[in-house]
Amino acid sequence: MRPPVRAVVSSSLPAEIVPALASWLDGHGRLSGHTRTHAATNGRRRPGVTKPTRTPAITTRPDGPSRAADMYGWPPKPTRSSHVRATQIFEIARATSSRAALVAAALFVVAGCAAAEAGPPQRILVDTDTDTDDLLALLYILKQSRSEFDLKVFHSGIPITLVPLDATNTIPINEEFFYEFQRHQSTYEAQYCFKSLKMARDTWFHDRFYTSYFMWDSFTSGVAISSMLNDKNGEFGNDFAELEYMNITVITSNKPYGVHDGSNPLFDGRTTPKFGLQKGGVHSGHVQTGIMDSFCRIKGSNKGRCEALNGPENSGSFDFKAQFPFYREILYKPDFKHKYLGRPVIVDMDMSPGDFMSLIYLLKAPIEVIDVKGILVSGNGWANVASIDIIYDILHMMGRDDIPVGRGNTTALGTPSLGCHYVSIIPQGSGGLIDSDTLYGLPLSLPRSPRRYTSENSVKYGAPRNTDHPELRQPLAFEVWQTIEEQLDPNEKITILTNGPLTNLANIVLSDRDAISVIEKVYLVGGHIRDENDSKGNVFTVPSNRYAEFNVLLDPLAAKTVLESSLDITLIPLVSQRKAASFQFILHALKHVDHTPESGFVRHLLLLLYDLQQKHRLYNHMDMFLGEVLGAVYLVEGLNIKPSLQAKSISIVSNSTISTDGQIVINKESANSVKVLGDFSSEEYYKRVANSLGNMKQTAVITSFEEQTIIWSRPPVKLEA
Repeated sequence: MRPPVRAVVSSSLPAEIVPALASWLDGHGRLSGHTRTHAATNGRRRPGVTKPTRTPAITTRPDGPSRAADMYGWPPKPTRSSHVRATQIFEIARATSSRAALVAAALFVVAGCAAAEAGPPQRILVDTDTDTDDLLALLYILKQSRSEFDLKVFHSGIPITLVPLDATNTIPINEEFFYEFQRHQSTYEAQYCFKSLKMARDTWFHDRFYTSYFMWDSFTSGVAISSMLNDKNGEFGNDFAELEYMNITVITSNKPYGVHDGSNPLFDGRTTPKFGLQKGGVHSGHVQTGIMDSFCRIKGSNKGRCEALNGPENSGSFDFKAQFPFYREILYKPDFKHKYLGRPVIVDMDMSPGDFMSLIYLLKAPIEVIDVKGILVSGNGWANVASIDIIYDILHMMGRDDIPVGRGNTTALGTPSLGCHYVSIIPQGSGGLIDSDTLYGLPLSLPRSPRRYTSENSVKYGAPRNTDHPELRQPLAFEVWQTIEEQLDPNEKITILTNGPLTNLANIVLSDRDAISVIEKVYLVGGHIRDENDSKGNVFTVPSNRYAEFNVLLDPLAAKTVLESSLDITLIPLVSQRKAASFQFILHALKHVDHTPESGFVRHLLLLLYDLQQKHRLYNHMDMFLGEVLGAVYLVEGLNIKPSLQAKSISIVSNSTISTDGQIVINKESANSVKVLGDFSSEEYYKRVANSLGNMKQTAVITSFEEQTIIWSRPPVKLEA
């Protein structure tokens, strides 16, 4: 009986074939792989299998017993479900290998179709982390015949094919490859893939891109499609590499085992191996250190061609400019030359739903009351920094393309730059990052701003090289602060409204010695003061921390830096926000005011959040976003909402303990005092929010993406002299 797992053991593609390769460009030729493997059965090499010249990343194991195999029942019994087989493979990997092996196994498990009769299209499920080469892989699959492949659901009964790293590392990505790819871009999908790959190269963190970047997932999609095509025709083979059925053990090192040469972090320099691994076992040998490692050098060559992206079959019908032949970029900037401008304000936000409602409210406020000078975005809050596009779209709708937007840090103060120590408290789905990244899908209706968040970079700002359009580089938060500070009139000061973690403001205070003297007031939305009332915080994802609030816990050290500084701070704490968090009241108020594009957008968002809260338990926290608007309203309306303030001396807990971090306590001995908004008129609050959003003054200059499509579908009107 054949074991139900197929493995691509290796694929040797020497550098000489690069001019002919150009990675899926024309779609006419085939690419063959050269395989060297050692498939052991009872300690003997199978007939017809080439003697190995190196140890592959995934090899077969002898049929002798092993603890992991006995524990998890290897080989797996025949089953109609490929999901069971995949689970068994991963369970064995967990018991026998390091985390690196698990990652490799998870990344390179792909579907290969069993021999099937001619009939309905074979169905494919693509599991992706949306890396650059994943996009190439997806487009490659979409280029296949739709009568043969259906990218919808996972078909049961499909055996698993493993594509290991050593097979993909032999695909050369170098300057010749880029040159050939650049020359062959006759379809929209080829152009898109090349631009994506080029952006990855141009923004790479060092100058060794060609030796450290591999198109793993793209190669995997080619292997999968080729297997499906051949299997459907009753053939066992692959145009990219040779596949074998085998029992496998995931091996994380190369022979000789037990010889420590400094390459294996699981054993070298340790008295006890990591994860309890066995000395002298398959994980104790040499670990590959790069593509030029002696264990990875392969002799021989095979020429081939796989140029699917530029093939005419299933080609894209249009790109953005082809879809809208009269597309033109227009920036809407107001003329305030003859107007009295209110106090300059900087908005610091983390792009939660409440932040976008606050932003629209502030843009509706009379320019004579406040003048929004800039927006700073925390990258360690409720949305990915790429969601800055939504801010650009809202500014475009409201005719404020003059307002700069700065990207802040993606990690909390004092934490590793690649960590997620505090931002991990935000849920991924269910009203968390995934929903906030897209603002629940609603921005698709917004007009599209010419300004976009990009990865473009410039040597001027410390990048290793210029990208194609360094002028489109996304400004950083501190750069926007510096620009606004330089533009201030003598004796003019700035008011800051913070609606997210205080990372940006803390960095400004720590990096700019003049910042405190330039900042007039800070309105801080966030924090929960632990007092005799014993009311709880809102961090529902950390049950052990009963008294923290999200904005403060997302960066406790930054909160401590700001709140214990000499800044003039008005705190809008959680207890006050909860008095402004009624869906029924705000929706009722909006129902009785004039309709504007911006009020319609806010109402649509509120209805969606309210509906989710009513129907799904995991969205029970939706109303906490409503309270975030209170800071903006108090900044604009002041005494009109009948506020009650009280000075309090407070301290912030910041000791890197997640169960107590972010808590605010009363400390009468503290010299730092802040004004705390305690009470206000909720009735007046809801009425003024609704009236402002329904005000026809300072309303949207372009209402929707639909309106833009009409404009872009017609030639511009020529004005007579």
